[in-house]
Amino acid sequence: MGLQIVIALNMYDELEKKGDVLDHVSLGKLLGVPVIPTVKLKRKRELRNSLTKIIEVYEVRGAG
Repeated sequence: MGLQIVIALNMYDELEKKGDVLDHVSLGKLLGVPVIPTVKLKRKRELRNSLTKIIEVYEVRGAG
């Protein structure tokens, strides 16, 4: 089907504040899709930054 999938880990900053660690790069390799840590999306700018990263990942992996 040529679907492009990106997993966004929202509120990643909260995980780090608690001192927890998640190897999102290894998780992405295991799942076969990019996993991108994101932060709370309180403002439009933060949403735009997250969408920009998703587009970058999509362009690097190819349009399928």
